[in-house]
Amino acid sequence: MIVRDATVSLDRLRGVAESISLEDFSQAEAHSLIQSAAAGVDIKISPKVLTQVLEFAQGFPWLLKRTLAHVFAISASGTTQTELLSSGLHLADLFEEELAELDEHERGYLTRVAAVLPATYQALARRFDDDPFLRPMLEKLTHRKLLRFSAGTYDTYNDVFKDFFLYERLPEQGQSEIVRIGLVSVMQAFRAIGGDKRLEPAELVKKWDKTLTGVYNVLRDMRLAGLVVRTSSGWEVPDVVRQYEHQGRLGEYVRQSVLRNRIAAAFIVDLEKSGQISRTDAALWLRDRFPFVSVRDDVWHQYATTLTDWLARLNLAEISPESVSPWRGNVDAAKELGNLTVYGRGARPKKAVFVPSTNWVTVCAVWQMIADGSGDGMSLRRGEHAARQDLLKLEAITEEAGKRFRVREDFSQFEARVRALLSTEPYVSFWSHVLRGDGFEIAAKTLTSMENLAPGTRDWLCKKLSNWGRHFDFLPGGFRVASKPRRRDEQLELGIGS
Repeated sequence: MIVRDATVSLDRLRGVAESISLEDFSQAEAHSLIQSAAAGVDIKISPKVLTQVLEFAQGFPWLLKRTLAHVFAISASGTTQTELLSSGLHLADLFEEELAELDEHERGYLTRVAAVLPATYQALARRFDDDPFLRPMLEKLTHRKLLRFSAGTYDTYNDVFKDFFLYERLPEQGQSEIVRIGLVSVMQAFRAIGGDKRLEPAELVKKWDKTLTGVYNVLRDMRLAGLVVRTSSGWEVPDVVRQYEHQGRLGEYVRQSVLRNRIAAAFIVDLEKSGQISRTDAALWLRDRFPFVSVRDDVWHQYATTLTDWLARLNLAEISPESVSPWRGNVDAAKELGNLTVYGRGARPKKAVFVPSTNWVTVCAVWQMIADGSGDGMSLRRGEHAARQDLLKLEAITEEAGKRFRVREDFSQFEARVRALLSTEPYVSFWSHVLRGDGFEIAAKTLTSMENLAPGTRDWLCKKLSNWGRHFDFLPGGFRVASKPRRRDEQLELGIGS
């Protein structure tokens, strides 16, 4: 029997070993993991919650998966998405779970070490006077994912976690949301409520001349401006708002409220770092921070334009037709805002020219769904939501509490009204321009406010209106609509203008 030497040479192993670096997740990888995990559970997690998970985990694989599991468990217990957001994902519960397995000695070591991190082992050894228990304790805490070791340096996985076990505090939960309505419109709506404290959405429908959905959309952005709050008893204007208004400092208060929106604050920080951001890059920047929100590129452009308009009016940024720059005014800019009397173009009036956002066949289908009682709530596809909004604008349906809708007339009456509407100005001029081959850019100028839209949005809406024109025979059935003006020789060949 031959006995071989079972001794393992560590030096030899080190010589043949290959070093592999395990990188943290990129934004795209983390986004993909969250999407896959959320799709694999029956619980519906809102995009806002998923975005907050992504923001908190910072690309660390273990922390991302652990936080997701925590959110799924909390949601399964009956916690609402609103509660999750307002409580900061209940991170205190997650942290207590992670610390529960430590004994008093281990927890004491973690607290002492975390207070001086990030640091190398050599620096820690000097600080702990070459404590023989230091290395095994660091290995144990790292193995339990309470510390991380990367590039020769120890650190905590997350500054939020560090603050929790050092100071037993969680960060203030600021909102991280997109503003969708211009500040001019928000302030106009605020002035319209007068001195009321309690706000009833049903009454605001008449006061603001909007649909119930439109009222809630305005209230949402008024909340982001700090002008209203949602309490257990409903919507109301906080006393502090009236106090600032009485002192002539309402603009200063709104400015502070907007800075609490983490998206606005992060944009300002990146703006200061870069010195300038183009309008196109601003839209891309915003889209990257909301990876779970799926809208068209021109909508991101609109969101970015609205955000930068808010910042400019609040003396937080400066804008030009091509770019956005940091605010270079004096330090007392907030005091100069007064009660924020803002001017300019606000929301499009309800009486503005109607332009459909869906094809006629989709509108017909949704009208029938509502007539049958199946078009209520939010369980509609995106195109169906848009069709329902078209029906509301045309006053073919009414909206009641709880996202319930009902038709106001027979379909034949509705169709006759639409035909009569489209046979008047400015639609007649629109059909004429389209038939002449002038293109959407020229044809859209006949429709109020259309010329102010992004080119992609304008062309898209013109195509929808042309679809209605073909159905009602204002345009030939097989007519091919030109997005750009035809050349003069092309018009002559078609017999146009001769």
